[in-house]
Parts: sequence; structure tokens; C-alpha cells
Amino acid sequence: MIKHIVFFGLADNAEGKSKAENAQIIKSGLENLIHLIPEIKKNRSRYQLPKCTKNKL
Repeated sequence: MIKHIVFFGLADNAEGKSKAENAQIIKSGLENLIHLIPEIKKNRSRYQLPKCTKNKL
């Protein structure tokens, strides 16, 4: 079994959409792969927006 863990860094706004909207578009696209690639048995995709957008040093 092969597992992949993928992280995306999203801009606050891109393509005229918010970070949350773009995250949902990516999530939907990943979930639709199960219909296009027969070898994919299950897909668990989720997104979580960070609580804080500024780095504290």
C-alpha cells in the first residue's frame, strides 16, 4: 500500500478567491481522483486553516 501526505501552502487570496475557497477547490479535486484512477481505493482529504497567520519568533 502506498500512502501520500501532501501539504499545500495557500496565499490569503488567489484567483479572486479566499484561502478557504481555494482549499475547498483543492479538496474537491483530490476527492474526484477516486473516480478517475481505479487503483485508488479510498481518499481521505481534509483541510485545516492555521489558527495564526503570523510567525512568532
